[in-house]
Amino acid sequence: MKKKYLLVKRISLAALLLLALLYSMRHAIWTLEQRAWVYSITDYISYKYACGFHGCASSAPIASRFVAHAGGSVDGKTYTNSLQALDRNYALGHRVFELDFDLTSDQKLVAIHGWEQAELYGFPEGNQPTLHEFMTAKRSDGLTQMDKDVLLKWLVAHPDASIVTDVKSDNLQVLNLLEAGTPWVTKRIIPQIYSFSEYPKVKALGFERVIYTNYVKRYPLSMVFNFAKSAKLSAVTLPDRLQTSIESQGIPIFFHTINDCAQVHAFIKEKNAYGFYTDHIAEDWCGLGK
Repeated sequence: MKKKYLLVKRISLAALLLLALLYSMRHAIWTLEQRAWVYSITDYISYKYACGFHGCASSAPIASRFVAHAGGSVDGKTYTNSLQALDRNYALGHRVFELDFDLTSDQKLVAIHGWEQAELYGFPEGNQPTLHEFMTAKRSDGLTQMDKDVLLKWLVAHPDASIVTDVKSDNLQVLNLLEAGTPWVTKRIIPQIYSFSEYPKVKALGFERVIYTNYVKRYPLSMVFNFAKSAKLSAVTLPDRLQTSIESQGIPIFFHTINDCAQVHAFIKEKNAYGFYTDHIAEDWCGLGK
């Protein structure tokens, strides 16, 4: 038993030393490709160290093949993250909705693509209002903005719907705010994470389904898929600008943002896509089923 303990201790120490070495290397490497590799390795080691040898709990699957992007389009508008977008696209048959979230100046969560949209609410561009200011503002497009309370009331009224998060500021802070006082949301909210090391922290909050999205870190795909399979993620989401073909990885791959059925079928054939974030696709679901 003592020998086993010493072996585990030495392995842990070696891993920490390797992690420290790689972190120090990140500042000495200049090409984006090299830097992405080093960041992905250090992030992966952090994830493994947090989850241990047996890994974190696996994530449940996502049945839907189409995710309504920013709630889906409404009145020809996209990126609205509005109550009307949810209502319209639910009526069309969507059951999984991606929403963007950011923090107000008093650190409350609201659904917005970012404060570059502040003028839509009557504030100067880039202005970060308080929650009260945001929720009492009149949108120039006539739609209804959402905070946590509005979103949770909608979820209660639509028990078969789920929300995928896309957080524009502090991901873990927003997820903590979503879960706080309402633990039932961990079954209905599907967090997107942006680094491997976020996974154990998000699972510790109780979220049953988790997606890794690669548009922020842009890690090498081989590292992304190794992590996804090791962590048993619900899915991986990749940007539509990805040029390379992808072999089957044994894990659902979503792409964003796709609004053309010909592109849907091309991505299924060439990139082994399972699902798509979309503004407009509904009704016939490109012949795939929703």
